[in-house]
Amino acid sequence: MSDGFAGGSADGGDALSGRASFAAADRVCYALFARHADAARHERARRAYRGTDLRVGFDVYLARVYAASWVFALLVGLPAAVIALALPDTTLSGAVAAVEGAVPLAETLPVPPVPRPPVAVAAALVCGSATKRGVVALGGRYLRWVAAARRSNIERTLPGAVRYLHVLASGSDGRRAMLRRVADTDAYGETAVSIRKALNTAAMTGNVNEGLRRVARDTPAQDTLSPFLLKYREHADQGSDALRNYLRMESRMLGHRQDRARKRSEGFLELLSEVFIVLLVMPALLVIVLTVMSIIAPGLSAPVWTPVGTTTVRGFAVYASGLLILVVGVVASALVAALRPPDQTIEYERPSSRLRTLATAASNPASAALVFLPVGVCGAAAAALLGAKWADVTLAGYVVYALPVGAVAVRRARLDDAKDREIKDFVHAVSGHVTLGRPFGEAVEHVARDVDLGPLSGDVADLASNLQLTTPNTGTDEDLRTAALDRFVERVGTPMAEQVIWNFLPVCYTIQHRSS
Repeated sequence: MSDGFAGGSADGGDALSGRASFAAADRVCYALFARHADAARHERARRAYRGTDLRVGFDVYLARVYAASWVFALLVGLPAAVIALALPDTTLSGAVAAVEGAVPLAETLPVPPVPRPPVAVAAALVCGSATKRGVVALGGRYLRWVAAARRSNIERTLPGAVRYLHVLASGSDGRRAMLRRVADTDAYGETAVSIRKALNTAAMTGNVNEGLRRVARDTPAQDTLSPFLLKYREHADQGSDALRNYLRMESRMLGHRQDRARKRSEGFLELLSEVFIVLLVMPALLVIVLTVMSIIAPGLSAPVWTPVGTTTVRGFAVYASGLLILVVGVVASALVAALRPPDQTIEYERPSSRLRTLATAASNPASAALVFLPVGVCGAAAAALLGAKWADVTLAGYVVYALPVGAVAVRRARLDDAKDREIKDFVHAVSGHVTLGRPFGEAVEHVARDVDLGPLSGDVADLASNLQLTTPNTGTDEDLRTAALDRFVERVGTPMAEQVIWNFLPVCYTIQHRSS
């Protein structure tokens, strides 16, 4: 079985207990649905899986998809059966009359009265089976989306990695050491992950060429990373001069292709937004349809007993649809978060100090999510004191809590966008000073003093101050410079800052350092 089935011991606390429970659920899903992994209809999904970086096996993933398909089938099929049982005879007669009027000669056929239970069972089976097939198809589509997202990320990060390899090729590093330095740089995203997989394979087989060949075979970027790895292996066997010349030519060619990849990434983000809207709007339309049907179907007002109390058929259908909306919303949010390119994703971290968390509540969404939690509780309590229903109490608490947190998130997003716009001017100015022969730290100091970078000015001034702590020939200047760049990336806090700093500025410094 897959390694994902290994659970933790009882001494590991809540985290290991939850992991063991999840592994137990995986075992159940695997035992019930793993047989589908060998079916020919999933061959396309299997090929797409090879281009992903999922931590579970294909059979385990497919078993989870089938289990989720049965859950959604029940969530859709049971309300459909309840609605079919609640429809009045006049509504069914009207539907039959509409079909007879639309289909020629249909009125001449004898139509005996159909009992209500078979109709409900048929509605449940049709709706449930359609939902089940749709979820399974979405599981295969998800693998292709993940592979497409990895391909887009590789096309975005590969030019920077090749430029870095070209710089390293002018030194004394061997082929394995060059690849290791790229693999250890997180700014190169999926390119670094692919090279790391090649090195792991090389550690098991003892042959770097075999690791590069396997990654070139399985990578989703068959037009970029695959030919690069194969040609890199070929030129590395020919000697350092051939490898350096190839890397210089390849970095120029990939630079031209990067503009086209950026345009494709923009289209991919538009697709994600459309998927998010569709997945949330469709269940909401179902609730609206049920509300309108309550006018023409009095049977929807019949009382129905539930474990949480008595409600009407319409209320049961509305609450079930609301639950479906919440489930779809969570799934859609997880889908967007998983497929969004890394350079468009920002993860905010809350400070460890309570006072610091309170001080950054107006600028850090992670801090605001904790600070405004008591405000949401107070809002829910106020609604409860006014005699609101439990659903309204929950909604009031959520709105009172979400509005200030959302306002802080929007404000921080605008500030991050402004910094991303200015960081391009910062890189251009630093590169100009470095071209003139100034040291890296001195170039940053000139830019901090002479160039107005708006909201980025304070971060650049802090970087210049930290770079002044380095002194030549101390043996620690490179480590201090790296620490200063780390602090700068952390202060700016945007993916573009991390990408720019670890793609361009260290390479710029390395070129200047080696040429001197």
